[in-house]
Amino acid sequence: MVFMEIKLADNQKDFFALIQLRRDVFVNEQKVDINIEMDDYDLTALHFVVWENRQVVATCRLVVNEFQAKLGRMAIALPFRHRKIGSLLLAYVENYARENAIKKIIVAAQIQALDFYLYNHYLETSEIFYEANIAHKMVEKIL
Repeated sequence: MVFMEIKLADNQKDFFALIQLRRDVFVNEQKVDINIEMDDYDLTALHFVVWENRQVVATCRLVVNEFQAKLGRMAIALPFRHRKIGSLLLAYVENYARENAIKKIIVAAQIQALDFYLYNHYLETSEIFYEANIAHKMVEKIL
């Protein structure tokens, strides 16, 4: 039996697990410098995790600025991709945002993940730009 829980990270176990997943995806897989991947926003952001059978399989963070928030550091463990876990996490975060009077979510979406955001009803708002040597486009969703 598969047990899945999506939640706001609220304890040390959540944080250790989400940091390890982000290192696996961004630093090890995508070769992003650890000094870029971890930043000061991590101290104040809201972090979300998806636990499946005692393992964090997905995470993201939300940096809130009044009625707008920037979603970032969306990471799905390699064996769990293409199972709609990212969409479930995104829906959870969007619901959390709505409940907390956030009106818009923006994302610097990696080009390889752009279709994921478009599928989830985000709209492109920029041309291609580069962060950490990875092509991105800004997308947004009005909640």
